Amino acid sequence: VRVTDDLYPDQGQGQPYWGYWVLVKPATVLPPTFEEWQQSGVVVQGRAPQSLLWTIPQPRSGGSVPPVGYRVWVRVLDGAGNASAALAPALTQVADPQFVYLPLVQR
Repeated sequence: VRVTDDLYPDQGQGQPYWGYWVLVKPATVLPPTFEEWQQSGVVVQGRAPQSLLWTIPQPRSGGSVPPVGYRVWVRVLDGAGNASAALAPALTQVADPQFVYLPLVQR
């Protein structure tokens, strides 16, 4: 993801983004709502590495995470903490979660 914080002229242009917001949901459900981002989204400060190990939380009832498809949603945060519009999600399977490639987006 290439991002430039350029909402204000001559202030922050060319500067990297502040951080990113990650949310994982089953692939069969709708995109996350604002409330879901607030409750379940995880804010990570700094630039995202080339690859990232991410653990899907265990169900509250115990047991393991079901081996179904999940979508990883990412929003970029600017210097003021404003979130970008949600990116197109990346689909992954719990059975083979080694790599998830996110789409290239410019803001």
